[in-house]
Amino acid sequence: DRDQFGCALMGADSNNLAPPVLVDGDVVISQSVPCHVYLGRKLGLTAGIDIPELAMQYMDDLNDLHTEMNVAANPGGAAADNVAKLKELLTSARYASILRAINKSIVGPFYFGAEPTYVDYYACSALEMCENKWLNPLKQHSGDTLEKHAPKLKAVLSRIRALPSSEKLPKVSPV
Repeated sequence: DRDQFGCALMGADSNNLAPPVLVDGDVVISQSVPCHVYLGRKLGLTAGIDIPELAMQYMDDLNDLHTEMNVAANPGGAAADNVAKLKELLTSARYASILRAINKSIVGPFYFGAEPTYVDYYACSALEMCENKWLNPLKQHSGDTLEKHAPKLKAVLSRIRALPSSEKLPKVSPV
């Protein structure tokens, strides 16, 4: 039953448009970026974030990366992935430029320095989807584009995935 997600796109009578939906007491927030920001602030994952709008920009940049891949894979909203168009994107100068720009945003071992923030966790979340849907299946044709054009981003993902808390997550498909 899709309306159990508590969002309008899934059929619920709600002011929350799309999943995920976070419920914390009387607070109900939807969409992945606001959920990450809310939880990150609540859990103190804000080291080095002096300008919250910059953190939002970095998360939006990752959303744009996902959107670029989704549009290439599913032109016109097609149900099946268009592998040729996706391969074309993944080997393009535009895609490399997007990854290099994202890579330049990372100032230390994590986005804002020595400690992980909610932006780093968001990056891991967003890239898990991209890797599982598109990047890993096409790696034999495009190579490891993250390693090639965004090595600092790839390192952030590795560091987040290596945290002891990652082992506690259920092993489910992120897509």
